[in-house]
This record gives sequence, C-alpha cells and structure tokens, in this order.
Amino acid sequence: MLAVMIGILVLLGVTVVHETGHWLAVQVKRGRVLRVQIGRGPTLWSHTTSEGTEVVVSLLPFGGMIHYDGVGSGSAQAVVAISGAVANLGFSLAMFAGAVWVVGAEGMPFSDGTEGVLGYAVSSVGTWFWMVPGAVRDLVTTGMALELNRGFRAIVGLLMEGGAADVSYVAAATSSVWAALNLIPVPIVRTDGWLVGRALWRLVRGGRNGSSGVG
Repeated sequence: MLAVMIGILVLLGVTVVHETGHWLAVQVKRGRVLRVQIGRGPTLWSHTTSEGTEVVVSLLPFGGMIHYDGVGSGSAQAVVAISGAVANLGFSLAMFAGAVWVVGAEGMPFSDGTEGVLGYAVSSVGTWFWMVPGAVRDLVTTGMALELNRGFRAIVGLLMEGGAADVSYVAAATSSVWAALNLIPVPIVRTDGWLVGRALWRLVRGGRNGSSGVG
C-alpha cells in the first residue's frame, strides 16, 4: 500500500513539474494562463488565483492541461509546448544529481559506484529518456517493448524497497520517461510533440496570436 501511495505522489509530482514548465513559458512569452488542470477525471479541488487563473486538481494523478492566450503563433507556441518536457528533464537531472550528492554513487540503484555526480545524472536521464523511442521502434519492428517492460519492473521493484535513494531514482526516471512520452507526436491526444510540430508548421505558413492549450 505504501508503494502505491508513493507511486501516486511521484506521478502527481512529475505532472506538476510538467505543467509548471508550460506555465512559466507562457509567462516568459507574455501570455496569460487561463486554466491549469493537474490530473484527469472528476475534479477534486479547484481555485481561482488573483490573476484569474483557474487551478484544478483532478482524481487521476497523471496528465494535465494548460489553457492560455496572448502567445504568438509559431515559434512562441512551440516554446510553450516543449517547455513541459524540458522542465521534466531538468527535474530528472536535478533529482539524479541530488541523490548521488547525498548518498554517493555507490548508494544509488544501477550504479557501479565509479561515476561522478554529473556523469551518473546525465547517463541516467539519457537511459530513461531514450527508452521510450526505443520502445516505439521495437513495437513497430517486433510488436514488443521488452526494454520498457524491464524498466517498468525496475521502477516497481524500487518502489517496493521504499528507500530515499530508491524513491528519488523512481521520481527522476519517471520524469525522464514522461518527457519522452509527451514528445511523441500523437494528434488524437494532442501531445506536446504534436503541438510543437503544428506550431512550427504555422510558423512556416504564417499565423496570428490566439488561444491555445498544452498537455
């Protein structure tokens, strides 16, 4: 039960980091955030800030959406769309590095104890991020995603261990995977990767300011 609760908190935290990245990018591009949703499904809690932004927390602790206006079409919207994944990768790097700094490389999962702080962090972020496009390739070519399945089992095992280093590793790995998943261009669910491509296409064709949303 404790492992399930930790897993839910990790998913919630990774989602908050992702949506915060979008929010900050909208601010940088001098737009206005209209609504932020954390999670999916029925609303558990909502609040309207003094700036008029509606913040909603939903039942299922994964995925989210930001609606905004005042950001120019094209490259500006592409920056907003990709910023969630960038935030997740930055969070992942910081979590890996911070955990190694506290417990040492020898105390971290899947480490041979010889890597430095930065080396371990960068390598781990890359391993988990590229696991997703590798899984897509394997699904297309073989119909299976064995590496991603092994990664999922490793995460579950670490959650069962429940140590501080284990939980930090799970949070960092999940954040990297979440970044990669969001960058896959899937129009049906309007992933960030799809929105980046659409924004750049509008840049080529020319576009106007308007409202939009990112997941």
